[in-house]
Amino acid sequence: AIVEIPNKYKELEQKNDDLKDQLENLSKELVPSRMQSRSLEGKIKTSSEKAKQLEQELTKNETDLGGLKSQLDKLNEDLKALNKANTDGSKNAEIEAKYKDIDAQNLKIKTAEEKNNKLQKELKTKKDEIIKKTSEKSKLDLKIAELETNKNKVSEQIDANKKELEALNKEYADSVKKSDELSKLLSKENDNSPASQEAAARHILELKDDLENELENAKLDDISAPTAEQSK
Repeated sequence: AIVEIPNKYKELEQKNDDLKDQLENLSKELVPSRMQSRSLEGKIKTSSEKAKQLEQELTKNETDLGGLKSQLDKLNEDLKALNKANTDGSKNAEIEAKYKDIDAQNLKIKTAEEKNNKLQKELKTKKDEIIKKTSEKSKLDLKIAELETNKNKVSEQIDANKKELEALNKEYADSVKKSDELSKLLSKENDNSPASQEAAARHILELKDDLENELENAKLDDISAPTAEQSK
């Protein structure tokens, strides 16, 4: 009914205002979430590059460590050969020097192993950091996707409500137009009613009587008024 349209329009308009507030809140929530996601992406990239660098250093250090151990094995073999050949004590000086070389080599190996352990710990820490931040970003991206979905749904609902508001406007205008047409039609029907026709007939008779009276008066005036010849 036409009387219900304004209330329905007002309710729908209020609903759209609430949806617009909801849309604004979703947009505000999306901004920092996207910024945080980009920040995490940057940190993950930096950590990944650092992890790659650590892996390269670790690979090189392990290669160097393998070389140091091979050199130690060679020194031990040389020492063994010197001890075997030192039956008369003539190799004592060489043997003593070889022991010093072996001690120095062991120190190099120890330093390389410590570096290796440090690199492994740093690499593990960096990989754990990447896993943690990747997990955080995945959860955040899911939240962002949900927010965007909700935002799109709200936007679609607002657009749908706008179309419904336009339809209500048209429906109201059409109803008013039809109401006016009906009023005119009823007015016209009333004009053709017996009462209206009787009133019109009375009015015509009254006009006819007035006209006849005027004509009668005009004749009387003609009879009573003398002509110019009669006056002579």
